Amino acid sequence: MEKVVEYTLNDYNPLEIDSIFKVYESNQPYFILSGGAPATIKTIHENREEMPPNTAPRFKHYKVIKFHKDIIGIIDYVEKYPDEDAAYVGLFLIHKPLQGLGHGKKSFQILEAQMKKTGYKRIRLGVLKDNASGFNFWKSLGFNYIQEVKSTVHPERDWIILVMEKFI
Repeated sequence: MEKVVEYTLNDYNPLEIDSIFKVYESNQPYFILSGGAPATIKTIHENREEMPPNTAPRFKHYKVIKFHKDIIGIIDYVEKYPDEDAAYVGLFLIHKPLQGLGHGKKSFQILEAQMKKTGYKRIRLGVLKDNASGFNFWKSLGFNYIQEVKSTVHPERDWIILVMEKFI
């Protein structure tokens, strides 16, 4: 019997930008919270290019989450950040109408398994202090609160970030 692959993490394909934008568009409250304005196509390009300080571009990944070949989300992460033993998730979005159905958990488990197989010991991420639903989601996946910091990616936005981490 052939195994059906439900979820995949795929490289960005510019031909899929309209479908990717639908994911962004459905999450406008997050973008207003994080950037003070709705997401645009330009936001996708900015997200693909943004990296933490002192990070080599080869460790930056912007993946499209697919469920049965349909785009349902985005995961953006950096390997070897903040140190050699960690991967850092910078952005994780699931299409709003599909949230709460287990897609986020199952998609993230794929990334977690890949990072563990690659030899990483932990995954770290930051949640905007005012993003209670995001904080609760990551807590439900076994992440623990580490500390509160000011963002170094967009210091002009004055973000307060709740750093969370999970050992894998």
